[in-house]
Amino acid sequence: MQNAGLCVEQRKAVYMAKYAAFSRQNVSPLAILGRCRENYNSKTWDEGVFGVYNQDLRTAILAGPAISSNQLRAIQSEIDQFLDEESQFSPVHLCLVAGPSKNRIQSCMTLAFTHLNSLQFNKVLHMHPLSSYSLLFL
Repeated sequence: MQNAGLCVEQRKAVYMAKYAAFSRQNVSPLAILGRCRENYNSKTWDEGVFGVYNQDLRTAILAGPAISSNQLRAIQSEIDQFLDEESQFSPVHLCLVAGPSKNRIQSCMTLAFTHLNSLQFNKVLHMHPLSSYSLLFL
């Protein structure tokens, strides 16, 4: 019984400090890991990203104690940085703002990758000007 008590104390010292934010929200880190793996295997984004952009979902999220408005803005900033978004009126941003009642997450994801591919293609064109003939072979 003494070993069991020691084990519990060790768990509190290591696990609880590292995953305190999850524990405060009564969320298991294993559940999050499972969801991440599921999304990765399905090659899709998590629909929770709509909650960062869609106003109705943001309001519902902020009504609870789990996350602050500043934290939600920080998450949006990180996503926008990944998406290389500079405009709130880009197709990707508008897709996410419209939310799950109007769009599927896969549609927004496809728009994002199309957007990122075009940005990358434009960078290549500016670095290495090509003739219109050579564009046929890209």
